[in-house]
Amino acid sequence: MKKYIIIGILIGFLSFPTIILGGTFVSSLIEGKTIEESMQILAKQIDEIFITINNIENKQSKLEKEIYCLELIKETPDWGSALYIHNNIIKFYESAKENLDKFQKDPSYNYPGQLEKWEKAVNEAEPLYVRYIQECE
Repeated sequence: MKKYIIIGILIGFLSFPTIILGGTFVSSLIEGKTIEESMQILAKQIDEIFITINNIENKQSKLEKEIYCLELIKETPDWGSALYIHNNIIKFYESAKENLDKFQKDPSYNYPGQLEKWEKAVNEAEPLYVRYIQECE
């Protein structure tokens, strides 16, 4: 019984490509083409298959990068639910940097602990921001 199963699998494995690719070859011969012309047609179709596969792989790589960048832009430091939090790292970093500049330049903004808070926000967000800019823009 095992012998018949192995033989069946072997025949199927060997005949599948022959049936798929041989169909074009045989139909070309039936249409009156020479063996050389039939081989050229078959080679052209195989080349087209490889080109299509390459295009699909390129599109998949591009899509994977887009997904990676969408996930990366959503990474922001954990800052609770305050109103200054934005939903992406670019806005978060730019907002934190702007607020830090305000607190550094204008003493009237200098509430206790605020300068340190914005320095911490900028320092935590900067590596994520730089990574996003380098890899995704």
